[in-house]
Amino acid sequence: PQRRCAELLGIDEADIRWIGPDEGLPCELLWCMGGVDIWRPPRLSRLAASALSDRVAINDAERAGALPTRLYIRRGTGTRVMTGYDTLAPLLHAAGFVTLVMQALPLDEQLRAMRNARWVVGETSAGLANLLFCLPGCRVLELFNPAFVQPAHWSLASLCGLGYGFLVGTHVPTPGLERPTQNAAYSIAPDQLLAGLRATGL
Repeated sequence: PQRRCAELLGIDEADIRWIGPDEGLPCELLWCMGGVDIWRPPRLSRLAASALSDRVAINDAERAGALPTRLYIRRGTGTRVMTGYDTLAPLLHAAGFVTLVMQALPLDEQLRAMRNARWVVGETSAGLANLLFCLPGCRVLELFNPAFVQPAHWSLASLCGLGYGFLVGTHVPTPGLERPTQNAAYSIAPDQLLAGLRATGL
């Protein structure tokens, strides 16, 4: 994604400098950002997302209005996984949601999917950083592990003018993670998801 971002922004790869931990680089002018405040993401991030979006060509599916407007964003493999997706899939399908795993898609496809979305339901993950590409008015419902409810994507949604809600799941014990922790598995009951969808406009 970094290389594709550079291509889209017209930055020549020869102009990119990778700086090691014991190296320095003299600069006449330098813009830099430290840790991102998850309560107040910088407005520059929205401007950068808009600049990237402007440079991704509209493809035939997008031109024809054939891209889905309701997305369910699944977390990739690893920790903090939501279990029981198969019990939610029929409900999501009936409501017109299409399931995506953002990490499995090229950057251009991620961007096209999100800028066409009008409703996003997502398991909390880095994939929801793509909310930066959504148009104002898109509705968001984020699903959380009960031990890891945090404001990063609410902050992004607020920055972008998106409607935001969230659901907190139930801890699912797994070998090595029997107690609720930041990285533990969790589940969302179908009736809980349906209530969340109704609360956000279904």
